[in-house]
Amino acid sequence: MKNQSPSLRTYRNYPGRRAIKFTDHIVDGLFVVLMLFLLLVAIYIKLDSDSVYQGADPKRWIQYKPDFPEDVVSFEDLQKKNPDVKGWITVYGTNIDYPVLFSPEDNNYYLNHNSLKEPESSGSIFLDYRNKPDLSDFNNILHGHHMVQHKMFGDLELFAETNFFEKHEFGNLFYNGKDNGIQIIATILTDGFDEKIYNTNIQTDDERVKLINYIYQKAVLIRGVDLTNKEQSERERQLLQQGVTSPLTPRDTLIVFSTCNLTETNGRYIVVAKLLDHTVPNPYEETELKIRNNSEHIDTFTLFNRYGALPLWIWIAIIILLIIVTYILYKLSRRRDRRITQRRNSQKETDAHDEHED
Repeated sequence: MKNQSPSLRTYRNYPGRRAIKFTDHIVDGLFVVLMLFLLLVAIYIKLDSDSVYQGADPKRWIQYKPDFPEDVVSFEDLQKKNPDVKGWITVYGTNIDYPVLFSPEDNNYYLNHNSLKEPESSGSIFLDYRNKPDLSDFNNILHGHHMVQHKMFGDLELFAETNFFEKHEFGNLFYNGKDNGIQIIATILTDGFDEKIYNTNIQTDDERVKLINYIYQKAVLIRGVDLTNKEQSERERQLLQQGVTSPLTPRDTLIVFSTCNLTETNGRYIVVAKLLDHTVPNPYEETELKIRNNSEHIDTFTLFNRYGALPLWIWIAIIILLIIVTYILYKLSRRRDRRITQRRNSQKETDAHDEHED
């Protein structure tokens, strides 16, 4: 009789081996089901994320832009669909190119509704409800979500970089039926409880000067003033208090862009601009934004269009392919188990035959 290891004989004689084998198959099956479930959840999250970013893409609304060359629909058509549409903001050299909404009740509605009043987590660009919709206030605040992929107000953080700030100075604000230029003046890092920045009720010249001085004090970058040169900065503030012309004056109308700074608790990126009485041409033929912290200057629009916004049929094909691969691996695993079982049965028959001969 052939020698058998004690452990093998013990397992063969173990009365619960069928239950162990059955449990093993159940665990394998549950593992496959779990992997498929996690795969489908991941794909759902990806598709849902793509849907959010597609909803925030300015290209979705560009047909309504006042100066859009194709005469298919118009800005007036958008206003007919939603009277809360008051204007259009464009910051040259960025992806900020959206309708401006206004809700007189609060600032919550357009945090999660688009320009057609459809529920959308990316929200809209909207004027603070405490402002007058005709932008006749001194301090006019525009809010928008901070999103990656250069969507909504995600590009405001770029203005905290000296090189970007210096090269991107102008934009356009269409409101009250006409275009007006805007000039970017300052970048501020603050929080959502900054009552001075978010004060829309500024009436007197003294209150205006105080806000301008506060902007000078809080700014990390400001056009026309070297904040690293304390002498120059102090001189500029003194001249401002004396009413001398400076980058910001009490006679200006401020357009303040506000979005979240996700690196700080309740942090905010603030970009302060002033309204111009003339338009400024767009010096950028096409938008070309670079990935931050990447010295190779990758065009992120090309990158995301190529890899981040695949057509739905490709995602369906990927799902089917992964299911097929998983099924094949599962079948191979079952075949392996059958072979092991056959070997064991064959060994049993051989052992039984040897015992019978003995």
